[in-house]
Amino acid sequence: MTKREKIKAKILAGHSRKRFIRGESWRYVRLQTSWRKPNGKDNKMRWVFARGTKPGLPRMPAVGYRSPSDVRGLHPSGYECVVVHSEGELEALRPKSHAIMIGATVGRRKRITLKDAILSRGFKLLNPGIKVAAVAEEATIIAPEDVDATVGKVEGPSVTADDLKDVDVDDDKDDGKGVARKK
Repeated sequence: MTKREKIKAKILAGHSRKRFIRGESWRYVRLQTSWRKPNGKDNKMRWVFARGTKPGLPRMPAVGYRSPSDVRGLHPSGYECVVVHSEGELEALRPKSHAIMIGATVGRRKRITLKDAILSRGFKLLNPGIKVAAVAEEATIIAPEDVDATVGKVEGPSVTADDLKDVDVDDDKDDGKGVARKK
């Protein structure tokens, strides 16, 4: 267990995280268990929402279930997660408290240089993505003598008149649907 995980565990000690389920998800297969706020006029879960509890119904989210402010919004690794799109954004961050995610709109070339900069400064990278070694292999220059001139040319099986003997189609008797009938 790392130092960060110990700190996070210490803060969360005594704090139990409740799992709230969707009303009647235990009754109907078509309803997932993921939480949805009850909206219907006759929904029994609204009783819990308006009055607190009703025997036999699960708890609903309320203010008292919120996580401690010290760990709120932290990545499960215990670091504060920050999305970065350029090297300039790394200047204000600290490696001991921030973990980096490279933005989804960053392209491959910039992602490689950004990944090197992040790791060299000692940050934890949460979405490393492509491997630099694999990209280096792809980027090798191919010499013209290594290129096969036949690439792209496809030779199919040749068809002779003997192969077409078995076809018994009469073009004169066409039923108008584009399908020739047999004799």
